[in-house]
Amino acid sequence: MKFGKKSMGAVAAGLSLAMALTGFAPAVALAEQPETPTVEKIVQLNNGSTVDATFTFKAEPTVLFKETDNETETHTVTATIGSKNTIEVKADGSKAENKGEATINFGNFDHAGVYAWTVTEVSSSAADSKGTFQNNTENKTYTLVAVVSNPSTEGGAYTVSSYQVWDGVPTATEVEGKVQYSGSNTAKKSDKATFTNKYTENTDENNSDKNPSNLTITKTVTGAQGDKSKDFTFTVTFTIPKGTILPKDKTAADVLNEIKATATDGATIKTQGQAVDGATTRTFTFTAKDAKSVTFTNILVGTTYKVEEAEANKGGYKTTWAAVSNGTSETKQDGILVGEKTNTGTMTNAKEDTVVTGLIVNNAPFIVMIGVAAAGVAAYGTAKRKLEK
Repeated sequence: MKFGKKSMGAVAAGLSLAMALTGFAPAVALAEQPETPTVEKIVQLNNGSTVDATFTFKAEPTVLFKETDNETETHTVTATIGSKNTIEVKADGSKAENKGEATINFGNFDHAGVYAWTVTEVSSSAADSKGTFQNNTENKTYTLVAVVSNPSTEGGAYTVSSYQVWDGVPTATEVEGKVQYSGSNTAKKSDKATFTNKYTENTDENNSDKNPSNLTITKTVTGAQGDKSKDFTFTVTFTIPKGTILPKDKTAADVLNEIKATATDGATIKTQGQAVDGATTRTFTFTAKDAKSVTFTNILVGTTYKVEEAEANKGGYKTTWAAVSNGTSETKQDGILVGEKTNTGTMTNAKEDTVVTGLIVNNAPFIVMIGVAAAGVAAYGTAKRKLEK
């Protein structure tokens, strides 16, 4: 008996696998499994992102060994995955993981034996994708091994009595006259071939209709006494929250330093702090007059920001803040999400008319005269009543 092996990529969980070949009994029997094996696709993405994606897989017959007595005999049969070998995943960043599954469908078997396939991901596509997939299982291969039994009745169909999905490198060895398969490194058995992608996207530097997501912060001054020519000073601090998925080969500091700021006429960028290695925040300061703004572009979706105004609620002004965070209204000024939808913020300072009180003081002499007259009338009335008595 001659044994060979074929390498596949590695990742998941397991046990050892033993199976029957011609003239041998399995070292460890495979348990009956009521369901067919599945391919699972997991997409991970940041809060504020969404993507509709389709992933394509293939299952190809493979030979894990050859028999010395019959080198040419290979048990092969087709296997398909789901509908046209695809899995669709509608991924929403509000969920940590988004999953899609498809079953592996076996073809018709013509005799009993052990069959094997390699399962790989061959492509991915997304409608109107604004971001990038990181294929964390790139070049990954699973091995599906199925034990096919003879028909239970004459003329019946050959059936899969048991199967295992190998994540790793199954190795064939002969132990005391029995063929035994075992995993190498972390290779183990399961009932799924799981492939994982991470997805990241940035706000669009061109602020296009496809991705109108750039953050614009505007200054508004209202009220009859509001000074529309006055400069108000802002500080905006961007933060990469813990657990944020970063683009491949980039740090939090890298993506923060890629943020760009552009001021309209009447607004001025004062400082653009740089994030150093290991940092998760970056701060900008700018000034803006009424109806002027600063737009921040190329922000990693999932980033949050904090906005502060130095003159807030000073000099007779009442200051309010209103934001749109990923298309949703927001009033908090810290931890504001930047998502793939609309992101805006408006800081409003209102200063109404001042009540002039000087005219009231100038009426005092008249009030005194009226009081004196009233007292005189009262005294006259009192004197008259005494005379009449």
